[in-house]
Amino acid sequence: MTASTSSSVRLKKVLVPTDFSDCSAKAVQYAISFASQFNAKLYVAHVVNAYTEGAVYGEVYFPVYEEEFVKSSDKMLHRLKDEEVPNDVTVELITRSGNPVVEVCELAKKEDIDLIVISTHGYTGVRHLLLGSVAENLVRHAPCPVLVVRENGHEFIESRS
Repeated sequence: MTASTSSSVRLKKVLVPTDFSDCSAKAVQYAISFASQFNAKLYVAHVVNAYTEGAVYGEVYFPVYEEEFVKSSDKMLHRLKDEEVPNDVTVELITRSGNPVVEVCELAKKEDIDLIVISTHGYTGVRHLLLGSVAENLVRHAPCPVLVVRENGHEFIESRS
């Protein structure tokens, strides 16, 4: 790009995956701010992962609880929308089941998302090895730009108070 060339940012669709933690609440605030500022549609998604690591048997699937997890997640998403998202922001709530990275990437492709906003705890060392990083893998595999919001880091949004 040359000095005389200008461009502008255009966001029509913003996706924020949430696990309902305090850390992801911060990413939700950033996503709301972007959606509001650009008059973009906001997608708030939660991925139910009914798999868990078993110490002896490896990954274990709990289908008995999956439907209950989905219902609970739907309620939590609606509560988040009612409490956090301003009425002038168009929002779609999505609950999926499966691997969070795979599901978020598929959703981003399907909906032609312009920006994903996700939070990270910023774990390192053994904790990072054990827990993995959804944010890190999403940055690697997402079909669009990803803004990673650190739990404790530089802030550039202002409170809506």
